[in-house]
Amino acid sequence: MRLLFDLGNSRLKAALRRPGGGLGLLGEARHPDVGIDVALATALHGTSVAGEPGALCANVAGAAAGRALAEAPQERGCGPLECLRAGREACGVRCGYARPEHLGADRWAALLGARGMTAGACLVVDAGSALTIDVLEAGGRHLGGWIMPGLAMMLEALEARTGELRALRQASTVTASAPFPTDTGPGMEQGVLLAAAGAVRLARETLRDSGGGPARMLLTGGDAPQLLAMLDRAELVPDLVLQGLARAAGGCEDTAS
Repeated sequence: MRLLFDLGNSRLKAALRRPGGGLGLLGEARHPDVGIDVALATALHGTSVAGEPGALCANVAGAAAGRALAEAPQERGCGPLECLRAGREACGVRCGYARPEHLGADRWAALLGARGMTAGACLVVDAGSALTIDVLEAGGRHLGGWIMPGLAMMLEALEARTGELRALRQASTVTASAPFPTDTGPGMEQGVLLAAAGAVRLARETLRDSGGGPARMLLTGGDAPQLLAMLDRAELVPDLVLQGLARAAGGCEDTAS
């Protein structure tokens, strides 16, 4: 199985697992506004999937989106789509959840990808529609993690649950160039970014204080570049979920170092 899909709440990413190991990224596209079929055509970037024996997907966009994605590749001559599910153990990772099925497929795939990058302890931060922070010990044991709203969701909540913040943000003309912004828009935007970065820093401190020692910090997701600028010793890995899918699909080739 070579064809891989990361189906998030807002974006679809596609890649091919290379026979000798590694990942060949194809493309990505937003799907909520255009539908799965159009997004898939964009993400495949002209690549034919006819003759592919099947595909593996990490789907957090829901059952309807998953069904649409299952149908679209087969209409192009690809074999059946399989959805990744978290399990007790895979590819050197032992799930920390008592009920692994409660762990999102994207988080599980990101953990598998992280394990392929390093044999040491690491924090896996996925900054998408939601912000998730997972901890992986050096021995491969997943300690669990935190879930909080992503940057856009935090902004949307502020605008929806207050009387004037939406209008004030839209009317803002000052950019966030100072430590303490002097207008509502940049104040909100910098505030939610600092909240997210603060949670990630606290996770690192909590792991260190509990005896976890130094840990690599791997950032993925659409808002990861914004967080990267706020964090020390962090690494941007945009295709981390797809890397995990590639390991799961290819027999868990170990690239740990």
